[in-house]
Amino acid sequence: MLYDVFISHASEDKEDFVRPLAAMLIEQHLDVWYDELVLRPGDSLRESIDRGLAQSRFGVVVLSPAFFSKNWTNWELNGLVARQTAGEQVVVPVWHGVTKPDVLAFSPPLADVFAPTSEQGIEEVVQSLLRILKPIESQLIVARDYLVKRGVTPPVVTDQWWFDIIEQEGPRLRAPGQNVPTWIFPPPFLTPQTPRERGINIAWAALQVRWSQHTEADRITQLTAPEYVHKLLDQEPGLSEHAGSYPGFLALHAPQLTLPGLEHGFSSAFDALLDVNDANAYRVRPEGPSDQTPEAIASVLYPGPRIRATVGNFESMARGRSKAKQVIPHAERSTTNGRAPLCGELIAWRHPSFGNYNSAELFVSFVGARNILASRMCHSYFQCIVWLLSSASNWMPKKLRRRLIQGSKMYWYGWASEFVAFRTPFGDALRQADQRQLETRKVLYDLKRQVAAALHELHQSPREAKLIAEEFFENGHVDAAVKQGAGALTMVAVSSSLRR
Repeated sequence: MLYDVFISHASEDKEDFVRPLAAMLIEQHLDVWYDELVLRPGDSLRESIDRGLAQSRFGVVVLSPAFFSKNWTNWELNGLVARQTAGEQVVVPVWHGVTKPDVLAFSPPLADVFAPTSEQGIEEVVQSLLRILKPIESQLIVARDYLVKRGVTPPVVTDQWWFDIIEQEGPRLRAPGQNVPTWIFPPPFLTPQTPRERGINIAWAALQVRWSQHTEADRITQLTAPEYVHKLLDQEPGLSEHAGSYPGFLALHAPQLTLPGLEHGFSSAFDALLDVNDANAYRVRPEGPSDQTPEAIASVLYPGPRIRATVGNFESMARGRSKAKQVIPHAERSTTNGRAPLCGELIAWRHPSFGNYNSAELFVSFVGARNILASRMCHSYFQCIVWLLSSASNWMPKKLRRRLIQGSKMYWYGWASEFVAFRTPFGDALRQADQRQLETRKVLYDLKRQVAAALHELHQSPREAKLIAEEFFENGHVDAAVKQGAGALTMVAVSSSLRR
């Protein structure tokens, strides 16, 4: 179906009543079809109604002197009363300039059908129709109105598009498992109880599909220059609003926005995340909760003051738990001095000392931080190193960039595991920890080829491939892995092969 309602009417009634009526219904975010359903002499009323119902959810028939002057048969007039589906009224008469005796004279059954009258005023007619056409707390109507208020024009609520959102996208986005779309945020209501809450969640799922499609098409990741992330937030309906309710998720998807001066209106929300006891700012570690039950999600996503009004379900599940008890990961081994971190990993770029995290932890979080619902892992470890060594990373503060490059050497396992399991000249030489072989022209050429492939995946020019490959050696990345010895690298290769 293409429309919410059609209006069947006599041509004589268009200017003084039908056109204003249609305009007011459209103002209520209803899709109205009426221009092609003007009734003229010789038309079949039943055929006109059937045609309208084939394209619309409801039908409005304006009964007027001009309407009755068309000399409809009793069979056709009485047929209006029979236009019901499983007892649900789908055709609504409106009396315009006629009285009950007038209607009785033409069709006694039609006189018993509820019908607002134009004598009540067009505003009252619209309100009466809305009670039928747009029932209160209908979840799809709530969802549509939510989208319309955010500048999105969805199809009529009976369109297959809505059922695809509900049946496919909604469940996938609520519990994505391993197939995590980019830029995912929690639904406004974790366990919706009312049609309104379900409708808002449906609208969120529809918006989420848009955001994910945009970010995937434009490759908006942790590597993207901040101005393009700002553009995304400005362009996508509802994204800034929802991201402001979940700044921890925004920091996960776009850590560049946490840098001072690049917040794009989220500075207060990010400052609040610096609280060492705010669990929203921590990444989920392998030893952390991995199930996606509501209780597990709520234990991680403790709502801050900004979102308690809109996500009461999270609050009710977490109520009574102190924030201090919710700092799930104890990451002392990931800090520079073995003490507790000064903030969560997801907000560390904003902290003056990067939260006291060591360089390896900063790099690991930069590449693949995740929480209970979403992941930042859009690129391989090697691709991220190539990006850090390329000119594309020039937007990043030099201090942070140096720390991440240093961390990429410390966490040699990440990028090495991506090579040693494959039979390539560079992978073979690395697995054998053969320093002499690693310095051969054949191996260097293969590394340059791997760098060029990474640049291609990152949509960057391959012109820097030779310089990046040389810097990869000179910075000590290869030395850091070779120092582990052939035995350790062989174990890495075995482990990597088993994972594949």
